Amino acid sequence: MFYQSTGGVIFTIFLQS
Repeated sequence: MFYQSTGGVIFTIFLQS
């Protein structure tokens, strides 16, 4: 389930970028 947590963080940062 690590990919879910990491993916969520990266996705959020990507949207804020």
